[in-house]
Amino acid sequence: MIHSAAVVRRYAAALYSAASAAGTVEKVAGDLHLVASTLRQYPKLRDALIQRVTPDRAKRAAVRRLFGERVDPLTLQFLLLLIDKRRERIALDAETAFRKIADERQGIVRAQVTSAVPLSEAELQQTQDLLTRRTGRQVIIDSRVDPAILGGLIVRIGDRLLDGSVRTGIHRLRQALAGREQ
Repeated sequence: MIHSAAVVRRYAAALYSAASAAGTVEKVAGDLHLVASTLRQYPKLRDALIQRVTPDRAKRAAVRRLFGERVDPLTLQFLLLLIDKRRERIALDAETAFRKIADERQGIVRAQVTSAVPLSEAELQQTQDLLTRRTGRQVIIDSRVDPAILGGLIVRIGDRLLDGSVRTGIHRLRQALAGREQ
C-alpha cells in the first residue's frame, strides 16, 4: 500500500512533537536519515521490511538488530510502531517530512543555490545574509555547481525560483532581439 503525503506528514508530525518534548529533534532527524539511507542502499532489506509476507515479529527483530543500538529509543519506538500499524513504507519518506516540519517550527527555510563555479565561504555567507533579510527567516543553503548556467545564481526556496543566471539573461536577450526583427 502506498501512503499519501498527508499520512506521512501526520506520522512525522507526531514524531516531531515527541522528539521536541524530549529535546532530541536533531538526533531523531539524523536517525531517520540513517534509516532511509540504509533502506535505499539495501533494497532486499527494504523489500523484506515492506512486504506483507514477512512476519511482523521478523521485521521487529530485524529493526531492533539493525538500529536498536544506533538510534535514539524514540526513533526505534517509531519504527516499531510503523510495523505494528503496517505502515513500514513510511520509514522511507519520514526523514523528508520530519525535516520539513522541524524547519517550519524552528523558522528555518532551505535554499538551493546554484552557481557556475563553487562559491567561496564569504560569497555563501553574503548570499545567506541576503536571503535571511529577504525571507525574514533563518536560511540554510544547499550549494550546487552547474557550469551550464555560465554565471550568476539560481536560487530555489520552496516553490519560488529566482533565476539570475547568465544563461537565462542571454536567452531573454535573444528572445527580445528575435521579437524586434519580425
